[in-house]
Parts: sequence; C-alpha cells; structure tokens
Amino acid sequence: MRNEILKIKPESPLKKDLVTLSFDITFTSLPEKPCVDDSFIFPDELFTVNVGEEEKFTADYIYQSKFVVFKAGDKLNFGGYCPDFNRTCDLIRDKSGNTAFEPGVRYHIVIKLTRYRVYIDVNDGFATDFYGNGRNAIDEVRFYANKGVSVILENAELKEEDKQYPIKDRTLKKFLDEGLFCNYLSYHTDAYGLFFDRLNIIQNIKCTTRNSGQYETGVMLDFYSDTNKLKISCTVMDAEVRDYDLKFGLLINRKAVESMTRKVNKNDHIVEEFDLPPGDKRITLVFPCCHTVAIDKISIDKNAAVCKVKKKKTIVLLGDSITEGSECLRPECAYFNKLALKYDLYSINMAVSGRSFNDYNLLGGYDIKPDYVLIANGTNSFCMGAAPKEAAFGELEKTMETVIKAAGSYFPKATVIGLLPIWRSDENGPNFTLRETAEKMKEIYQRYDGIKIIDCYRYIPFDAKYFSNSNLALHPNYAGHAIYGDRLIEDISHIFGRPKKNYDKYYAAKLLGGKKKAGEKTI
Repeated sequence: MRNEILKIKPESPLKKDLVTLSFDITFTSLPEKPCVDDSFIFPDELFTVNVGEEEKFTADYIYQSKFVVFKAGDKLNFGGYCPDFNRTCDLIRDKSGNTAFEPGVRYHIVIKLTRYRVYIDVNDGFATDFYGNGRNAIDEVRFYANKGVSVILENAELKEEDKQYPIKDRTLKKFLDEGLFCNYLSYHTDAYGLFFDRLNIIQNIKCTTRNSGQYETGVMLDFYSDTNKLKISCTVMDAEVRDYDLKFGLLINRKAVESMTRKVNKNDHIVEEFDLPPGDKRITLVFPCCHTVAIDKISIDKNAAVCKVKKKKTIVLLGDSITEGSECLRPECAYFNKLALKYDLYSINMAVSGRSFNDYNLLGGYDIKPDYVLIANGTNSFCMGAAPKEAAFGELEKTMETVIKAAGSYFPKATVIGLLPIWRSDENGPNFTLRETAEKMKEIYQRYDGIKIIDCYRYIPFDAKYFSNSNLALHPNYAGHAIYGDRLIEDISHIFGRPKKNYDKYYAAKLLGGKKKAGEKTI
C-alpha cells in the first residue's frame, strides 16, 4: 500500500548539530477513505516523511515519521510525532490556532532536526510546531504516500550545519555556572532558551516513541539568597494534553508554600513571579513533572546575594510513569522530590512513562558516581495479569537481571534499592495478580547480595481519591504522592540513616553573611 515518492540518501551520515529538511508539497487528489495497515497505522493518514538514523531505526519504520499529513474531512491536518495516538497534542497550528489546511495549495515545509527536538515550519511561520525526539546521525530520508493519494513534491533539500546558541541572560548564566540548578545530567540551548536533560543523548534517542523523556522531572533551582523576588521567564515546549495544569513547586527552607497553577499549551510563553519572605533563606523551585520548559531569563532583586546548596550524595532513579511523575500536578509533592529534599540528595530521575525493566535506560556515558540507584519498575511488568504466568514471569526475570547487571556495571559502588510496586485497582488479573508479580520481583532481587528491597504495596491507601483516575487507580495524584514520599522516607531511613534536622535558615545566614562581607553580589 505504501508508495515511496522520493528517497534522499547523503554520501555520509549527517552528524552536525542541526539538520534541515525542506520541500514544497501540493496534494492534488485524496482518497475517500485512506488505507490503514502496517505502513499507515493512523486512521486518515495520507503521507509521511521518515528519517533513518544510525543505531536507531531505518526510514521505513513507522515510528520514524517526522512529518505526517492526515485527512480531516475535506481538509488536511499536519503533524509531527504524536504521543497520544489521537493526534490532539502535536497537530501543527497556524497563528490563530487552526489545524485545518486546504488541499490543492502549495506548502513550503521546513523541518529542523536538532539533537534533542524537531521543529516544523509551514510557509515561513504561517504554522509551526515542535516536539521532543532525540536524533542520531541521519543516513536517509524517505517520503511515502498512502494508496490513492496524489501529490506534487518539489525542491526537496537536506543539509546540515553547526549551530550554537549562547545564554544571553546574565543572571541565568551565573546561576548555571555557580551550580544553583541541580538534578540534571546535562543541559543544552536552542533559540527558545535553556533546557535541562535528565536523560543522556543515547537514552533520548532510544526513547523515540515517547515524548515524555523530555519532561524535566526532578530538576530544581535550589539556592540560598536574601532576595525578596524571583522571576522565571520560559516557553512551554511539551505538555501531555491541551490546557494542561502547569505548576512550579516553591519551598522556603524546604517547607512548601503556595504557588500559582495555570493552564498552558505548547508554545505558550509564561513569566512566573514569586514573592518571597524577607531575610536570608533557602529557596527551592521544583520544575513541573508533566512539561518541558525552555528558560530564557531569570531575575532576582538587584544586589541580592546567592549561594549554592551543596549536595553530598547522589541518587539515580529508574522507573516508569509513576516515578516520572505522570499526572502529579504539584511537583513538590512527588515522592522522589520529597525524598531528594529530605536527604539533600542530588537526584537524577531517568524514569520514562510506559517502561518496565529496560536496559537502554542505562546506556551511554556518565560523569556521575551515584551513591544509590533506586529501581522503581514493576507495575508495567504486571501487564494486567493477562499474559500466561510462566511466560510473563520468565520475561520479568530476564529483563530484571539485565537491568540489575547493567546498574552494577555502570555504577559499581552504588547501593541498589528495589522498590516493589504500589497497589493499583486492577491488581487481580485473569492469570496472576500484582502481588504475585511483586513477590517474583522480590525473589529475583534477593539473588543479588547488597540489593535493598522496600515493599511499597500498602504505602498509598486503597482509595481512588489518592489517584488521578477514579476508574483505574494507577497513577497517584499529588495527595497520593505525598503519602508515598512520607512512608518511603520512613522505610528508607535504615539505608540512608535518619534525616538530619533542618538547619537551612542557619546555613543561609552563615553562607550569605560571608558573601555579603566579601562584597559578592549577583549582578
């Protein structure tokens, strides 16, 4: 059914920072009902532009589409990668928010593929979109049309270039250089601003079929200061759905205070302003769990002093959507953030929604030597108990051992902690239960000396009000996360020791006092 219109294969793979694909396209004839098969899996899918990449997928793979055209009645929809399979998030919109485009019109498409994101432009800014999708070296591009689609494709061009984007805001640059941001592996910049990466580039590339790898879960701005104001200016780069709640968590001396919740969409530029109590204090700004933001500017009071919060130990978190914080709309309540702040850990959250035990979550290089690796997978291994038990547990054993050995190889000096999954409302499957899955996990963990096991099954009350969806209690809401975090802190104390008393106000006065005497100011 797939009709290959054009293939572009460069002499050697394109590896530079920015690869640009441009072309002109006109749809002259559309089928009444497009074909749905292994090539075109979406209903009403008409046309795709696929990119082949080294060590990833070839250009004939369905999840390598970087630009897709759909039939929408007698109109067209343009889109990129669509994480929800209903195409509600990543349809390309014009400046008025419309998603319908006319057939028979010639459109000039420019697709910019950076290392971390894809940007699409239609007719020089008439319509735009962007989405997260890690990119490797590009070795070919293919254009496909569905059966019965007639198109005119012209002026296709593929090129690459090195592109650097300096940080223009002095305060943002200073905060970054002085280590006031924490809980990330690396950062990068583009025209929108500064991004923090909690996955390395290989993990981003391997996470190609999900956008959530881009969410800046667990990232914090954590510092001592006497400023009375904090302002952060940023653009929303990813959101799970339209009009979705975005909230930065704010803590003063590690105690949560109220901050604004707003409904946002991709491409919204927002400015968050926080009024802070007077005097020397520790300020912690926790990034949202379900969005990515690109920061372009930060400001505080002129002549305010700042100082970083030192983290003595590091933890790496592996897991699924629960540990990624899916649908936890108050990030200061997320269990992993509560744990990190209670013990002052530098916490790198590598969890990715939808995952079970996947070794690729550990691929790549690291400049970190964590003290702890926490593995919080398991609920997706349950797979609603629908598979044959023997086969499911055999696969669980194989994948768990792969991840455990990989963690030991990458982080040989780290203490590994295995969390058994929390309760979920559909825990009684037809062939086995969630508890049986947890017991099998426990058995496998116990084969390895030194792995600490914590059973989280009863952490959150078996009550739908602590979960985001009352029909399927799976993802804890912020109230469920808060309970989860408190109980985990209690149980993990036999591994970490009892949490130290909170001396944030004392340390703020001591450290900032020294800076003030020395005449060190922010700007």
